Amino acid sequence: MTAGNFRPDPSPLLDPSDDEDFPTGTASREFANDHVIQPQWAASSDEGEGDRDRGPPRHHSTPARWYVLLSYCLLASFQNLTFNAYSPIYPVVSRAFPSWTPSFLESSLNAANVAYVLCMYPASLAYTSWDVRRITLVSGMTVLAGAVLRCFPVGDGPAQQGLTVASMILNGVGACWMGFGGPVIAERWFPPEERTLATSLGAIVAPFAGTAMGFVVGPILAGGDVLDEGTARVRVDRLFLIEAGLCLLALLCCAAYFPDRPEQSPSKAAAAASAEWKLKVRREETSPLSTSNSEGSGEETEVSGMLEDGGDELRLLSDGVMEGGVPTGVSAYFGIFHSSLDTRPPAGAIAKYWAMCLGLALPLGISQGWSSVLYSILSPLGATEGQAATLGFTMTSAGCVGAIAVGAALGQCSGRLKGAATFSMGSATLSFILFSADASGYLCFLSRDAAAGLAFATSATAGAAFSASVPLVLELIVENSHGWADGGAGVMISSLLSAVVQIVFTAALALWSSGDDGSTAWTSWVAAGSAALGFVALLAVRVEYRRLAVDQGTALSHTGCRFDREFGCL
Repeated sequence: MTAGNFRPDPSPLLDPSDDEDFPTGTASREFANDHVIQPQWAASSDEGEGDRDRGPPRHHSTPARWYVLLSYCLLASFQNLTFNAYSPIYPVVSRAFPSWTPSFLESSLNAANVAYVLCMYPASLAYTSWDVRRITLVSGMTVLAGAVLRCFPVGDGPAQQGLTVASMILNGVGACWMGFGGPVIAERWFPPEERTLATSLGAIVAPFAGTAMGFVVGPILAGGDVLDEGTARVRVDRLFLIEAGLCLLALLCCAAYFPDRPEQSPSKAAAAASAEWKLKVRREETSPLSTSNSEGSGEETEVSGMLEDGGDELRLLSDGVMEGGVPTGVSAYFGIFHSSLDTRPPAGAIAKYWAMCLGLALPLGISQGWSSVLYSILSPLGATEGQAATLGFTMTSAGCVGAIAVGAALGQCSGRLKGAATFSMGSATLSFILFSADASGYLCFLSRDAAAGLAFATSATAGAAFSASVPLVLELIVENSHGWADGGAGVMISSLLSAVVQIVFTAALALWSSGDDGSTAWTSWVAAGSAALGFVALLAVRVEYRRLAVDQGTALSHTGCRFDREFGCL
């Protein structure tokens, strides 16, 4: 890697030209992990006036970042809205389509979940090859196609059922990118103090809001008493058309403006990733035999200038990018590297990743399956189906509020993700335990009304606390992976595993709840146990804020609070 137009600083900095023992290549990245790297702009005292006025490296965040995030959130929300179209208005749907049985509706929803699982890995490959804009547009078109497919005026029967299943499969395929795109957009577009909030909005608030809207939009547009099949079909078709229009609106917003990345990176870590992306594009578009010296040197100089403008921290982090760089895809998380030049993970980084990944995927998948049986759990306490639906809506809304509040608060005090995540997961665990004991009748000293009130309060608290922990763990995954693996691929694996857990849990629920008593109270204890395992897994990880260290220009061993760095066994 050439230095481009880099001019050695005359002041005593960490410069390879000043010390022949200064590490280079991969060693330089290890050296940067244990030393405070002083930015070049802060050290020189003998430069000219122009250099002194240059100030710190400039990393600008454009106001367009909010438009990009809003477009992505609209797409994720309306995908979940169309997925949750049937359940809130099932009495009307069953009247409009008499051939639809509960088992058919359940199988069509499962078709979307299976398609989501099967297409998640291909979606990660598409993200690597296409980048953000193209995969966002393809996902939006797929979700729109699924929503439009339901609008065809086909009478009730096998053809209509086939269109319904096909539409749900398209919905599941389009949802794959929304399963891991939130943290990717947050890192590329938002400065460090806003990244956690952006991840909360894209990964939790947007999909949860779409699900919650399904409980409101459906009953408003298609609810009410229905006396005949024709009236029910008109109402359902109207709902389908409006939802398809909303999906089209989200797609048009993304098509109007949704670049792969901003022209100016909002942080040093994003600038390093942008520099490596430029080199990756150059390697793919230029064959070794046809590369001209002038074109190659120009591109190389441009990227080297970008690394130089980012300061010494960015140059040290990106040293060796020209030769190998961070591997793409999921193989790095399994310890598989296809090139001897690929960056290797630090000691213990893979174990930390899997602890966080499984610690999130297990309780997330189980909680999503558990929420579908709230009514059967609460019916012994005298709760009606409407009250159970209201509780489910309250849990979802509380989760959105909790995720926003925690994300905004942690943006102002960086380096405390683990502490906040373990507190949230621990609170969710305690709430699940209280709810389970209440629903199982172990708190017999409570009156019926008091037991119902406690169940309502503890479930809402569990939903808010657990939802608040999800974006924090996703950010921890990206922090841990920075510099040696693709953070988006790491989030994708976690989303894939949570979907698999949900499918397995739903199957177990259908199998073990089909006995004589049909009890589902055991599911609450399973949810509590999974949250407890997630709490223990997070507590065991000693966090390395690799991305934050680059942004702040500090030593890795001094980045983040002491509890996050030192408490744990991994």
